[in-house]
Amino acid sequence: MLSEFNSCAKEYNKFRPDYPEALFELLIEFFSLSKNSLIADVGCGTAKSSSFFAKHGIPVIGIDTSLEMLAIAKNMAEELNLPMTFLESSAEEIALENNSVSFVNCAQAFHWFNSQKALKEFSRILKPNGGLAIYWNNRDYEKASYLLKVEDLISKYNPKHQLAYRAHNWTKILEESQLFTNITLHTFSHSVELSIESFIGLTQSFSYVRNVVKEETKISFENELREILEAVSNNGLILLPYEVKLWCANKYTINSEKSEV
Repeated sequence: MLSEFNSCAKEYNKFRPDYPEALFELLIEFFSLSKNSLIADVGCGTAKSSSFFAKHGIPVIGIDTSLEMLAIAKNMAEELNLPMTFLESSAEEIALENNSVSFVNCAQAFHWFNSQKALKEFSRILKPNGGLAIYWNNRDYEKASYLLKVEDLISKYNPKHQLAYRAHNWTKILEESQLFTNITLHTFSHSVELSIESFIGLTQSFSYVRNVVKEETKISFENELREILEAVSNNGLILLPYEVKLWCANKYTINSEKSEV
């Protein structure tokens, strides 16, 4: 299948940030995940999020449309001997059986899907009362104003650029599906420190940069970005703060009591 991230899978794996450990601890406890559970990580990418579960012995099926991303995830899982398998499939037509998984994990990906079709599929593959988590690592502009200059620069080279998904009311979207209940929102803050060149590499993992900024203008873009970063760097290092928004929910199941997932 075609994917927006086929061309930047290596950059995505190398430069995209991890998620705070507290997020995964919450999910494991909130949904009672264990070695007897089965997680479907939909839009898994290079498995930067779901590998945490696998490292704790929880089996994971990584699902994505990008063979390049899946190949990197598979190599990582094999090297670390993690309980992970991988499946090339879309979120709207998941090649898994009904009521087959305990928990659907969706990190930095849900905005790419047809939300109602995807939620219908999530509900179909989840066991009764199974869990769902959708979440994003969002760069925190309030804590680092230089990020606004970075966004303006990206928009200069890609006038169509916008992060519209941040304005979506995901609680409302989950409610409108009528397929999930116990919807809760959690927020986490964390930050990473990276070199100027690594920050530039990070932008090459953005589909709205990598797939839009042409080769003939790439050098100009990177030079302008470097100027912004040098002005705020500390010994060549950049502090990049993130705010993580996490939505949790359970599959709505008629006349059933909460069961082990």
